[in-house]
Amino acid sequence: MKKIMKPNLVCCLLIIVFYSCNNNTLAVTAEILMNNAQPPCWERVEKAGWTYFSIPDKVYPEVDSIRFIISKPFNPENPTIFFLQGSGNYPVVEYYDYPDGTSKQWTQTPPFPVNEYMKNYNFVSIAKPGTLICKQSSEHPLIDTAFGNFRLFYKHDFMDYYVAQLNQVVDFIRKKSRSNTPFFFIGGSQGGRVVTKFAEKYPQKVQKLVIQSSSILDRSVENIYQNRHLVDLGKISSEEAQKRIDLEYEWYQFKKDYSSDFPFKYDSTKTRFSEHRHYSMMTDASWNFDPILFQLQHLNMPILVVYGTADLKARDNDLLPLFFTRWGKKNLTMMPVLDADHIFFRTIIDKETNEQKREYIGKVVFVDIEKWLSTEE
Repeated sequence: MKKIMKPNLVCCLLIIVFYSCNNNTLAVTAEILMNNAQPPCWERVEKAGWTYFSIPDKVYPEVDSIRFIISKPFNPENPTIFFLQGSGNYPVVEYYDYPDGTSKQWTQTPPFPVNEYMKNYNFVSIAKPGTLICKQSSEHPLIDTAFGNFRLFYKHDFMDYYVAQLNQVVDFIRKKSRSNTPFFFIGGSQGGRVVTKFAEKYPQKVQKLVIQSSSILDRSVENIYQNRHLVDLGKISSEEAQKRIDLEYEWYQFKKDYSSDFPFKYDSTKTRFSEHRHYSMMTDASWNFDPILFQLQHLNMPILVVYGTADLKARDNDLLPLFFTRWGKKNLTMMPVLDADHIFFRTIIDKETNEQKREYIGKVVFVDIEKWLSTEE
């Protein structure tokens, strides 16, 4: 097991490396990228340095299409970094119009500046079902019920959908680029679960895997850690923490029973829950009962685990080297980012004023991940 003690990446990516065998490949790929129908905000996407395109969803036809953006100019001879979002229904591009008539566009996914890398990499970001490609910047919750086609989103916000979505894009790019070169996958938070499941299902398509800010167990672990942490901070009593944790156990069992007793597709005659509530239960179950830890045991490609040590959602990552040692596996590299949170902000305390400020170190994190990806194993 290797250990890298430098800061490292944000969000979710998949790196797809493909090389042009001849001028035909480049022409075919460029034509595909230029001839897709544009979304209403395509000018915003273009200004941000990306091109929009879509492909039919052949696994879930009710979704209609899989939409994604790719950095320009697209060069088949460059590696391609493919980003997967974490949880929530964010757009992939946000923009802000200033009073003086100027505007700014940037990507939510990837959540850090990538322009300086565009000469050496292609970047791809997939939109979630029912979400808009771009949106005016504003404060919004993780799950925004007023954003896009929310019903389509909540009916498809589950593990198997995202794995199938990713697989279709991977196969599309492989076919159109006429390339058999390796693909590297990186997923952040919920996206880490997707790429790990993908790697378990399609190991022949994955050369390297990066898991970033993802719990190796499930979402309930975070709630348990959070309550114990509140006791350490003196904010709640041990008795109150235990009461909350016991309720977490009960809720966990209820979700397991519900997802086992009812079919995934909503039927109002079989459950007292609303459609939204029903799918919330089912999708939550898809993220909770097939932990990354169980899948990692079966993977043999090089794996990099990147996480902030102040991130309670990923605190169980510290245990991974112990499991890999038990399994007799040596394909793990650990990259803890000291004192960083879930999205790689670090809290800095001024020694004189005791004032706190947050410092974003995600850009440095990405530099280190790219170094790992480019290193020969």
